[in-house]
Amino acid sequence: ILIITFSIEIISAIFIFINIEKTFMPLLGDRIYFSIFHAISSFCNAGFSTVPQGMMKEEFVYNYPLQLIMICTFVMGGLGFPIIINILRYFKYFVKRYLLWFTSGENNYRAWVMTLSSKINLITTFSLMIFGTVAFFALEYNNTLKDHDLVGKFVTAIFSATTPRSAGLNTIDFNSIHLSTLMVIVLLMWIGASPASTGGGIKTSTFAIATLNFISLAKGKSKIELFRREVADISVRRAFATMTLSFIAI
Repeated sequence: ILIITFSIEIISAIFIFINIEKTFMPLLGDRIYFSIFHAISSFCNAGFSTVPQGMMKEEFVYNYPLQLIMICTFVMGGLGFPIIINILRYFKYFVKRYLLWFTSGENNYRAWVMTLSSKINLITTFSLMIFGTVAFFALEYNNTLKDHDLVGKFVTAIFSATTPRSAGLNTIDFNSIHLSTLMVIVLLMWIGASPASTGGGIKTSTFAIATLNFISLAKGKSKIELFRREVADISVRRAFATMTLSFIAI
C-alpha cells in the first residue's frame, strides 16, 4: 500500500510540475510544493488546494493536460488498493502468459486472476465515468462549457463528471450549472468511489450489486449471476443495508 501510494503520488507530482506554467508560478519552490500538495490531495480524494480559488483560476481552467493528470490520480485513489494490486498481478500474469506462449508455445492460462470484485468495481467505475461525461457534455455544452473548444469541453466534462465521486475539485462554477446537471452530480457524489479506497460514498460495488439485483428480479431470477459467478446473498443484504442507512442519514 505504501509503495503504491508514494509511487502514484510521485509520478503525479512530476507530471503536474511539468505542466505548470512558469509565468503563473515563477519560483521553483512554489511549483514543487504545488505539485506535491496537489498530487497527494488528488490521490487522497481530499479536494484541498493551496490556491484560494482552487482549480477555478484561469491558469488551471484551460490547462487540459494538468486536468487529465489529476483525473488519472484521483481515479487511481478511488479504485482502492485491493483493485490496484489485483490489476498489477493481472498485468504480471498477462505478460508472463503471452511471453511463454511466444517463446515456447506453452499456454500458462489461469482462471480468475482478475477477481469478480475487481471486475464489478472497474466496470462500474468506468461506466459511471462515461455516463457522467456524456451527461455533463450534453447538458452543459452551451452553458458552463461554452468558453472551451471541443477538446476543452470534453476534458472539462470528464473532470467535472469524475470529481464529484469524492475528489472534490472543480474547474467550473457549480452555481451556474443546470438543475438537471446538479442531479447527475448528486447521484455521482452519493455513489462515490470503490471499497478500500481513499474516496467516500456508498461505494461502486454497493450500487452495482443493487442494480444487478433489480435486473435479476426483473428477469425472474432468484440469484445474481455475473461472469458465470454467483453473488452471495450476504453481499446483496449488505448492499441494501448500506443504501438504506445512507438514505436515512441523508
